Amino acid sequence: MSPPKPGSRPYLNQLQARLVVLGFDDSHIAEQIAQDLMVRCGKRPREAWRLACGLTLEAVASRFNAIRGDDRAAMRKSRIWDFEQWPRSGARPTIMTLRLLAQIYGTTWDRLIDLHDLDQMPPEDRDAYHGVLAARHRNATSLAAKRVLVPEREPAYEESSRESLLEQAAEESADLAAWAGTSNVDEEMLAELNRRLRSLAHAYVCGQPFPLLVRTRQLRNRVSRLLQGRQNWQHTRDLYLLNARSCTLLAWMTGDLGNYLAAGDHASAAWLCAQLADHDGARTWVRATQSKLAYWSGDFVESARLAADGLTYRSSDSSQVLLALLQARTNARLGRVAEAETALGLWRDAREQVPGPDEVGGVLGLTQAQQHYLAGSTHLELRQPAEALAETTRALELFEGTPVEERFYGAEVLARIDGVQAHLQGGELDGAADAMEPVFTVDPDQRLDTFVQSMKQVRLRLAHPQYRGSPATQKLQERIEEYAVTAIGRSLELPR
Repeated sequence: MSPPKPGSRPYLNQLQARLVVLGFDDSHIAEQIAQDLMVRCGKRPREAWRLACGLTLEAVASRFNAIRGDDRAAMRKSRIWDFEQWPRSGARPTIMTLRLLAQIYGTTWDRLIDLHDLDQMPPEDRDAYHGVLAARHRNATSLAAKRVLVPEREPAYEESSRESLLEQAAEESADLAAWAGTSNVDEEMLAELNRRLRSLAHAYVCGQPFPLLVRTRQLRNRVSRLLQGRQNWQHTRDLYLLNARSCTLLAWMTGDLGNYLAAGDHASAAWLCAQLADHDGARTWVRATQSKLAYWSGDFVESARLAADGLTYRSSDSSQVLLALLQARTNARLGRVAEAETALGLWRDAREQVPGPDEVGGVLGLTQAQQHYLAGSTHLELRQPAEALAETTRALELFEGTPVEERFYGAEVLARIDGVQAHLQGGELDGAADAMEPVFTVDPDQRLDTFVQSMKQVRLRLAHPQYRGSPATQKLQERIEEYAVTAIGRSLELPR
């Protein structure tokens, strides 16, 4: 078989596979492919980077418009092509255009131009290009710049060299100021990263978990790479907050896929980043996630402790209500009836008084439907089937009245399974079988570990002498077993 044509899609696929084998990580593969396309295939830098990222002209134009957010002057794919062909033909991209393209490709704008571009660029653009190179050099030699602050040895000088010393000292201060003012992030980039985070958190309420986990991992890794560069302390704090939230998402998703050990690692990293960001809102969501993970992994005492600790931090969104409900459910599971009832009472008093909107939303948010689901789950643990069924019924009414793209299917399915258990606690096998039907229709790629665990509880209850031996019971048992075998988390090796 002849080798693929350089620059073709099969060629790029083979090159990418080769780079993976050679040990390149995701953050460097696109750069290596772009370099190969420029050197071996003669591609212009901007086209090379687009192809290296696997993007079409239309996809770049769409992302360009999403970042810029200006509907009055929408970017077109033909215009992106013009920018790629310049200066041989086409149109010259401005530095702002280059910055936006670099943001899409995950690089810096100076890497999107070459000597042919520099020949035709106006002097002010060339000056900006050389300024970027100089700033990168200063970052690379930052240790030397820091020594300006505390010289290892004060230089000796003669009285006659006083003027030259004054000039040298002033130059050193100017170098220090230039070094201190350099940054690899800006407000626009941070806003885009936060938009991506919120998009992932909202997509998770109705999307397939594994692809979203992969995308969240990519976001976390990008933010981590930025933290290894240089930025002012406010932006550093913002990056730590972004990583606290992205690691929280990873912990939540990984737990839903059944790997609680890996989820705990993500949650620990999230907690450290929340501490470094010194952000109580992030702390409360990390604790809520950790409490949820501990509950589903069977460590109920730790789940209650983590929820109680989370309630010691102040938050302006729904995380405090979530923590109270998680604490109520776990106390009920531990047999602490009075504590569970007290927490439910506090929830009833506070459920309409959430201070403000959720900062992230989506899976890092709490709707009224989710609140009633958790309240029903608590009553179920307290062996109060009538109250549990009332709360889960209310939760399902609220879920069904919500647009599909905003319905948290994970909580909705768990509410349905809790309704099944409430029917069985009340001795209603027929009602349980009817309530189970929608659960069986969930796509296997969306069957979370929490569903499987809850279904196991249904199987245990069906094994009770009251139901054992019934043909309807046997059929339900068989369907539940098949359901568990096809759940997504049972066959996945999860990325860290």
